[in-house]
Amino acid sequence: MTDAITGELRSLAGPELYRRNAFRISGLPATVDRRTTRQVVQRLRAALQVGADVDLGPNASSDPDEIQAACDLILGDPRRRLVHEVFAPWGDDVSKCGCPLEIHQRHDTAVAEHAAAIESELDDGWRRTASTVRARHWTAAGSAWRQLLDGYEFWDHLDHRVAELDDRQLDLSASNLIEDELPRTLLKPIIDLVVTAKTKPTRLVANARRWPAPATLVDQMLESAAGPQYDELEERRVAITRRSREEDADPIATEIERDLVPKLHKLDAIVPPDRHHRTATLHDQLAILLNNCSVQLLDRGEVTDGRARRWLDTAAQLVKDPRDQELIQANRETLRTSTELVNLLGDYRRPSGYSSLPTYSPTYYYRPRRRWPRVLFWLLAIAAIAYGVTRCGPWGAVTASLYSYKIVDNAKVGSCLARQTDWATKPGEVQLADCDDEHWAEVLAYVPITGVPAPYPGADQATALARFQCEEARERQHLPAGEYVTEFVVAPADEWNDGKNLTVYENYAPCIVRRADGESIPAGQKVNEDVAPAAVVVKMNLFSTDVAANAPIGMCIQQEHRTGTDEVPVVRCEARHWAQVFGYPVIFQPGEKWPGDNAVYAKAKKACAKLVPRLPGYTTTVGWPGRTWWDDPKRAIYTYCLVHRADNQLTAGKLG
Repeated sequence: MTDAITGELRSLAGPELYRRNAFRISGLPATVDRRTTRQVVQRLRAALQVGADVDLGPNASSDPDEIQAACDLILGDPRRRLVHEVFAPWGDDVSKCGCPLEIHQRHDTAVAEHAAAIESELDDGWRRTASTVRARHWTAAGSAWRQLLDGYEFWDHLDHRVAELDDRQLDLSASNLIEDELPRTLLKPIIDLVVTAKTKPTRLVANARRWPAPATLVDQMLESAAGPQYDELEERRVAITRRSREEDADPIATEIERDLVPKLHKLDAIVPPDRHHRTATLHDQLAILLNNCSVQLLDRGEVTDGRARRWLDTAAQLVKDPRDQELIQANRETLRTSTELVNLLGDYRRPSGYSSLPTYSPTYYYRPRRRWPRVLFWLLAIAAIAYGVTRCGPWGAVTASLYSYKIVDNAKVGSCLARQTDWATKPGEVQLADCDDEHWAEVLAYVPITGVPAPYPGADQATALARFQCEEARERQHLPAGEYVTEFVVAPADEWNDGKNLTVYENYAPCIVRRADGESIPAGQKVNEDVAPAAVVVKMNLFSTDVAANAPIGMCIQQEHRTGTDEVPVVRCEARHWAQVFGYPVIFQPGEKWPGDNAVYAKAKKACAKLVPRLPGYTTTVGWPGRTWWDDPKRAIYTYCLVHRADNQLTAGKLG
């Protein structure tokens, strides 16, 4: 349940932040006592009885009901009142709190400039104000709030107010709760203004990114606010994808060009693809749909009327993923070659007996798989008609998939891979080798990440689970870690079979094993496909730079871990173990200042306490980073939470 302070901050957050402030509405100072507030209420009631107007000052509300509600809030829960004090002027009287006068003045400047900046976007009269004036308000507000939040005097004042209010519902933890939520509350007004802007919100987005808040928080809030636009585009994209399997390319491509692409460009202004993976994914998905429409025309030989070229050009402008860029560029080259051949040869007739090749399932690296055999057949057919050349022969080396939707459609475990390039660029179509010859790698396993269907576990957890299970498979094959290494591929969220996506993907990761030195594996199969499952230990980290390289959440640490060691023995929790990994919560955002070891430890303990349920007889071990982690301003700072028996004895079975 959300506490009263956090709940009030979230309730106020938005463009009405200052308009709804209880002290602004009532005209009362932030330090007003209960007696004075009751007197205002009595005056209000008396005025209402005789039908007189109520005048509590030039900045107060004239609505008696609104004033009554504001006074009730001030007289009511002191936690809610303290929140409203944060956004009300403090004045110049520092005799009781002992604050430096400049702190009150800076706070009141922050409140006044922030309110003016928001009003300049909301009020029609303000909208005629020059953009430079608006920019000055946003800059002044951001600068004043930054100085307040980075110093200690602002928080000392709030601690003084807690003591002054002297209510059992308030204690010094109130400042910590406000500190946790305040950056989001201050940022929320401009985020909402960005989304509701009637014109292109470029200026507002720029102001949001300059606001004194962690860049990751700004990105998260912009993406959350753009959620309805994302949902609409993704819903339309899924529907079009379904239709594209049965309908002709023309209506599909036309709808994408005329409707979806303009909507996507509007989304780009808020959550640009270079900063937001979800936007970049939409770019790639629409680009691939247009690519597929062009391929349909290529298959039919309709290459000279400009449609395929226009669609591929648009796809090339949209696409962000380098692998998809390569695919689209290759198809543009194929189109150019086909067009030149058609122009050279003149009219031709599609050869009889031509049939479509099967449609392959899309993969993470390669969606959908290229139709080179089909295009090559068509080009050869044209050449044969033109020049009377008839050729036949093998298509080449044996290829197979390691990354189809269904595991059964893949090459079997123990198959040998001829070269690295196939695996690195298109695991859905790799060249196999004879295991009796030297080869680059072998198929080690196909490991389940979640059930089918099941929610997407997040990129970090999916990667960690794949890494752990692939290493398990290597250990079971008795392939030494120093001599052999594993590699794997994990699908993104939009391919996950969660029961909602239109996919039959089995939520697994393919694992391959190769030599650590990069040399070829000598002749002879190293992977035995019939190895029985057995409990093994995998060495993994708890504090890698990348959380995805750590032990997965839900796995267990075999032996007692002492902070500072690099790797720990990780096992499945069914085996006897010392502790279970419960999570890696972020405790400081990129760009935040190092607050000292004691403060870091306290925040780590607090984060793990929120994450771990109460378990009688168990305790939590917290790992927290040292000062050097703050040297990289782009790095998010996290902690790890391990749960184990209070007596440190080994146990078996999973908690929670």
